[in-house]
Amino acid sequence: MREIDRYSYELGVMDCFCEMVASGMKTLAMSHPCRDREEFRSYEPAAEELCRKYGIFLYPEEDPIITDLFPASMNLGTGHYLFYREEETLRQYLQLKADQKAAREAGGYDEKKREEIAFRLGHLLSYPDEGIRRYIRRTREMGG
Repeated sequence: MREIDRYSYELGVMDCFCEMVASGMKTLAMSHPCRDREEFRSYEPAAEELCRKYGIFLYPEEDPIITDLFPASMNLGTGHYLFYREEETLRQYLQLKADQKAAREAGGYDEKKREEIAFRLGHLLSYPDEGIRRYIRRTREMGG
């Protein structure tokens, strides 16, 4: 089998996500997490080109929201590219981050609030409720 280099693989994933967002299948899509900031930035010109190709928007997220939807160890200290069709989607994502921060600062980031935040992110990603529950359960079983 022919080996696929990481850069090409990640751009292929982004292309697929861009097509899904452009078609309306997903409201928001996130690239895979990237720990290395230089590597993360190296994708940006190609990601911008993909967004032009599909007529969608790109947001380089260097401080992604951490929820029970995915293991924190997978996302802490990483960067993601967010792909979306409507500016309202980015506004909702940023509001979600602000709401999470406010709950933490107020000491109200309990299990109920954590689940609410994870569900809101899951819905932005166009996941069905059962899929969100499965992801949360798996993340918690892995120890967050």
